[in-house]
Amino acid sequence: RGIPGGTFIQQEPAGGGALMDNGVYTLDAVLNMLGHPKPLTVSGTADNTFGHSPDGKWDPARFSVEDFGTAYVRLEGGITLFFAHSWAIDFDEQWQMRIAGQGGSVELRPFGPGPKLRLRRGGYSDLQDVDPGALPPGSIEVPYAVGQFVEAIVQGRPSPVPAETFLYTNLIFDGLYESSRLGCEVAISLPG
Repeated sequence: RGIPGGTFIQQEPAGGGALMDNGVYTLDAVLNMLGHPKPLTVSGTADNTFGHSPDGKWDPARFSVEDFGTAYVRLEGGITLFFAHSWAIDFDEQWQMRIAGQGGSVELRPFGPGPKLRLRRGGYSDLQDVDPGALPPGSIEVPYAVGQFVEAIVQGRPSPVPAETFLYTNLIFDGLYESSRLGCEVAISLPG
């Protein structure tokens, strides 16, 4: 529950609010876990729910970005994604990602409560927890990812996260903002 001040709350220099500030990391992480399927359509909202509150530590007159956004995204392969992000939503739960399919699920909660990573395998009647085994220390934290990227540069290896995958994240956000402005689902056009 934290709304930043300064240029973070102004459309012109920031380009967006909560979604562009840190929602981008959540969306990118989910797309990575799904294997970066191509986005097809998006229906979304970008709203300013708390930005004009008189009790904030920012100037409400300068607040011109979203502090809350949601999206329903149709992805290649029949995958659907519900995404929501906020700087200051009134829920006790913190950041989390959950992916479920016919063969199991994965749940990631870096800030708790409970285990940071939970894997489950099975179907309707035989779902079981799976021990993920020994993960590299810090491997679900941002510094680990940055370290892997730097190591790839130093050793002349390809980036562990190919740059073209970020295109999908950007196209989804562009579609989300357009959908919110138009009030309807929009198709996502992939360049080339």
